[in-house]
Amino acid sequence: MSSDPDSYTPQEVAIGPYHYWRQGFYEMITYKLVQRKELKDTSMGITTWMMAINASFLLEFLQIYAIKEGKLSATTSSISMLRLLDYAKGAHNAIRRDMVILENQIPLFVLRKKIEVQYSSLESADDMLQAMLLGFCEELLPFQILKDIPKINVSERAHLLDFLYGTIVPKAEQKSEINEVADDQGEDKQATQKYFATNGNILAISFDTNTTTLHLPSVSLDVNSKVILRNLVAYEASNASGPLVSTRYTELMNGIIDTEEDVKLLRRKGILLNRLKSDAEVANLWNGMSKSIKLTKVPHLNKVIEDVNNYYNNRLTVRFWKYTKLYVFSSWQFFTLLATIMLHL
Repeated sequence: MSSDPDSYTPQEVAIGPYHYWRQGFYEMITYKLVQRKELKDTSMGITTWMMAINASFLLEFLQIYAIKEGKLSATTSSISMLRLLDYAKGAHNAIRRDMVILENQIPLFVLRKKIEVQYSSLESADDMLQAMLLGFCEELLPFQILKDIPKINVSERAHLLDFLYGTIVPKAEQKSEINEVADDQGEDKQATQKYFATNGNILAISFDTNTTTLHLPSVSLDVNSKVILRNLVAYEASNASGPLVSTRYTELMNGIIDTEEDVKLLRRKGILLNRLKSDAEVANLWNGMSKSIKLTKVPHLNKVIEDVNNYYNNRLTVRFWKYTKLYVFSSWQFFTLLATIMLHL
């Protein structure tokens, strides 16, 4: 929060209890109440009332994605939501960002209970809710997730951000296919190995020691990406039930990207798709995140990083440069000789 408060604070709509009564959200609260007149009575208790209002709003928003996929017909509420988004230009992206903020979540079981009354069985309700969530994730995710991604059980996910996390960091046994991208190496530090773009999630990252090829997932960066990536890391750190995979991925990318030239190279490889204003903005995105995360260990990614570092450190040019810095440039005789030459000149 101290490093980038706007990435962790909702700007358009409050869903959870943390920011619900903040100034600036009254217009959205009014919209929620107009759409759900039957929920104006707060005698049920303020927390229960808030959950009911926000579950209705969230479902109305998520229905848009099920309609796009042909899973659901347009309803009066969904048409009203689309009109709202058309009226408030730019609100669509802002609301989507707000919905993945860690402090702006409500339990998924509230949505399950809300949608269950509309279907003949809980299984049918879960299938529809999953279609809504997957449509939302596919449109918002920075990664190109596979179409055959295993089914994510909504009953096992805490909230929307947790569902999003499950699509990016699935179980370790799931594999991702590798799509080869033409090699076009430049004469810079990134040319120490080849790069190939992979079509998959973070677990698709690997390093082939035989071909010295680093496989990285393709990631599309736009105005939503910083908020998504930062809140995934924040959620992972707060949950702390296993390896901090997205955090380690962020560390890896920050190690690769220092400047806009690094971004340019990864764009040529098909690893980065930049929808931001400049390559410098992408570099700042990764470098800015490194200031707010702690180093962590993930066996799979650690092995990749270790192999890449070993390859780089054993290159003849790198070993020569390290030797030069250690034994030549640190020697007082060298500087004495250099000073003498300069004096004669």
